[in-house]
Amino acid sequence: MAGNASVEYLLGFETSFGVPDTSVAFKTVTKGDTLSPSRTLTSRKLFDGTAYESRPSQGNRESSGGITVPIQPVAFGHFAKAFSGVAPTTTGASNPYTHTFVPSADGGLPLTLETKEATGKYKLTKGAYISEISYAPDSEGSNLNMSINFIAQDIDPTQTTSIWSGATVTDLTQETDFFDHFDGNSSGGSVITPTGFSLSLSNPYKPRYVMDGQPVPARLIPDRFVLNGSITIPREDIITVTQLARSGTSDNLTLSLVIDATKQINIIIPTVDWEESALNLDADTVDPSTTVNFISSGGFSIEIKNSSNGTAYAI
Repeated sequence: MAGNASVEYLLGFETSFGVPDTSVAFKTVTKGDTLSPSRTLTSRKLFDGTAYESRPSQGNRESSGGITVPIQPVAFGHFAKAFSGVAPTTTGASNPYTHTFVPSADGGLPLTLETKEATGKYKLTKGAYISEISYAPDSEGSNLNMSINFIAQDIDPTQTTSIWSGATVTDLTQETDFFDHFDGNSSGGSVITPTGFSLSLSNPYKPRYVMDGQPVPARLIPDRFVLNGSITIPREDIITVTQLARSGTSDNLTLSLVIDATKQINIIIPTVDWEESALNLDADTVDPSTTVNFISSGGFSIEIKNSSNGTAYAI
């Protein structure tokens, strides 16, 4: 019986929607996935001279789900590229290099994902766009895995061979740097040191089904990029954010994950608006804090500092 030791994940960018590029891919580490197809069966009651229902009709196939991955400086750049739809602007003559991704108005880039579940058993996901990236680190160093959700053209769990058996595969599982501790900050009108934050970067895609005899979407149409989330603020900083919220004053925000000066992820948000909140006091709580929600408008960028010179993120 096959165990978890045989599970592998390969991903590759598509040059045409739903058509895998079988020449090149990268292998990444994950904690698991929920990628799955679904197809609704609708019962039919017909006068056919029997006491039984007729064969049900099949609806369109919907394919979606997600993977959970640790946050790593180099590997995260590939997901940022797929989500934003662009190659980054890369600066720096030597390590560290700084890669800045600014989301494209045309949406993201489609991926093919291949899950090796066991020897001779593969799940193939084609035409997969990232619909959401979310993570919620805290100051205790826990929950530093990132959730990446996809909507796809098709997911076939019945494959028996790898499509990348002869491909050039970049092995990102050898990357040893992990963001194991939240050592970042958020800076707005004043510098705030949160004890944690949650963040959601999303772009919902709408499947377009056409009369082509196929049960899968011909295209996935992007909507708008959306960024929202919350930060947990200690008592000494809550007044700063509350004053901005009450006056309706927009702020700016940078959320950071830091290993050291050469390995960082910064989510740069030029314009955010805060929801009103107040500190909740409890005599049993020595260090009270409160969680404040925010919504961005007008765009954002993803900045990554790592050892890659940027050729890996080219389009």
